[in-house]
Amino acid sequence: MKRFAPFISSLVFLLLLTISTYRSSSTHSSLALESWGKIPVLHEGRVKPLDSIARSALLTLREKQSFSGPYSSLAPIDWLAKVLMNNEESDKIPVFRIDHPDIIHLLNQENSHSKYFSFEEIEPYLEKLREQAVVIGEMESKSRDAYQNALLQLWEKVILYTGLSHTLYIANAELPLDELLLFEEGIKIIVPLWLNDGEHTEIDQRDQALFQWFWERYQFISRAAHFQILYPLSQDEEWKNMGSGILSLISGSEKHPAIDPILTMIKHYRESDKVAFQKTLDEYYFQVNSLQTGLSNSVRLESFFNHIQPFYVSIVLYICSFLLLMFTGLFESHFLKKTSFSFLVTACTLHTLGLICRIIIEQRPPVTNLYSSAIFVGWGAVCLGIVLERIYRNGLGSIVASVLGCLTLIIAHHLSLQGDTMEVMRAVLDSNFWLSTHVVTVTLGYSASFLAGFLAIAYVIRQCFSPQLDQASSVSVGKMVYGIICFSLFFSFVGTVLGGIWADQSWGRFWGWDPKENGALMIVLWNAIILHARWGGMIKLRGTILLAIVGNIITSFSWFGVNMLGVGLHSYGFMEEAFFWLLAFMGTQVLFIAIGAFNLRSKKLKSL
Repeated sequence: MKRFAPFISSLVFLLLLTISTYRSSSTHSSLALESWGKIPVLHEGRVKPLDSIARSALLTLREKQSFSGPYSSLAPIDWLAKVLMNNEESDKIPVFRIDHPDIIHLLNQENSHSKYFSFEEIEPYLEKLREQAVVIGEMESKSRDAYQNALLQLWEKVILYTGLSHTLYIANAELPLDELLLFEEGIKIIVPLWLNDGEHTEIDQRDQALFQWFWERYQFISRAAHFQILYPLSQDEEWKNMGSGILSLISGSEKHPAIDPILTMIKHYRESDKVAFQKTLDEYYFQVNSLQTGLSNSVRLESFFNHIQPFYVSIVLYICSFLLLMFTGLFESHFLKKTSFSFLVTACTLHTLGLICRIIIEQRPPVTNLYSSAIFVGWGAVCLGIVLERIYRNGLGSIVASVLGCLTLIIAHHLSLQGDTMEVMRAVLDSNFWLSTHVVTVTLGYSASFLAGFLAIAYVIRQCFSPQLDQASSVSVGKMVYGIICFSLFFSFVGTVLGGIWADQSWGRFWGWDPKENGALMIVLWNAIILHARWGGMIKLRGTILLAIVGNIITSFSWFGVNMLGVGLHSYGFMEEAFFWLLAFMGTQVLFIAIGAFNLRSKKLKSL
């Protein structure tokens, strides 16, 4: 039993953490909002649950999925329910994050002690924001200052929020279901007269004005809706939003069976009628399941994935693994070392399950955009680190694996602030075969390059605090770095060649000196330089360590830097705000190189 104690402790911790995460992201409403959050909708070309809409919108507006203060018990789906079904309440919730002091001054909120503001506080200044946003939007992005970027970002948040508010009905409409019934009556009376009497002489002017008023409202909903909620009734049909679905009644189309249940649920939600809300929701799901076989399963999986938050839980486990390993060095405890490794393996397992869930939901290979590449780079590095730890058992593999796993998932979290992380692939990238071969292979090369570089950094740090390391330990580190560089060279080279073949199929040329292509080639050449220099006797352990850290700079530039140039066929992940952090990372690598060059000059290492 004692033998399995470390593994059992990591599983118990994982279970408690997962339950806590699930409960914190679940609704506390008496209504069936958690089930309501699994309603499938079409957004940005992908079918997803309402729960994903809620989380993605909150990340964009608030940069987090949770609230504080009096709204701390509000789950993402609770907030979205208020936005979609009761705007008067949602307008009072502080959901807009504003950091720039000049924008806070523009909104006359200088005395506020919070950086979060409600739509109700912003609404009086919408015209000012719109006027400035129009002017700023016409400027080149490179010529904008911090204030202009912040104001444009706030205006985009306002557009997102108002789009959500007008998705199911006109915001703040008191009786959307009754309005629809009146509109249907108007269609029965006015449309036949329009068709039979070109001069409209028989149409009552008041009825016509009322009908026109309703028509304009539903026309506005059809333009402003953030997503489409009316599912196709046959393979030949497409998804529609509420406005388009209602307006189609004018042409004589049959009413979509989901329209009445959706508006009825809004009525019951406002009345807090739990029984009636659940009954209408059950009827809605019966319709969906009868017409869209298999759709609900994928949506339920995504909703479950959202609640479990496997990558967030993995971050916590990676941190625990790292801390336990630090305590192992202090107390020289074999039990702590095994427990640390168990936490690392458990985190990697959860990391893997999260990747598999994304693959099933997207029906795509694991890497499709910058977010998923961060997830996969970390996963690859952790897996390789675990293998190294099982071979050498010196703790370095575990340390570097836990650090890289945690850092890459934190990077992925910040990338998720850009919007949906399972976005639809653009046409030139829409090939599961090449995504499974070229992209996965190249990304594994990134993982190995970073692992080699971070192993070298770990060795430099150990030399700073433990300069009297024995020769056997130094040799084992050298072998670890050397082996990983060989792995990186193989996958980087094969991936680059496969990329050339894909480019030939997509663009009619194998190589075009595109920035991304050059970045991939730089990784291949740098790894080849390290290996040739070592084989030729030009460098030994010290040189290998320092050059491996340089590899971090080259790999980070190839991975993120070329996207920030904003040029080339591969510039599809441009993020201006990440430029500072890329430079900061490169600066730290230069610092480690300088420290290593100074410390590794000890006599004991000259011969290695």
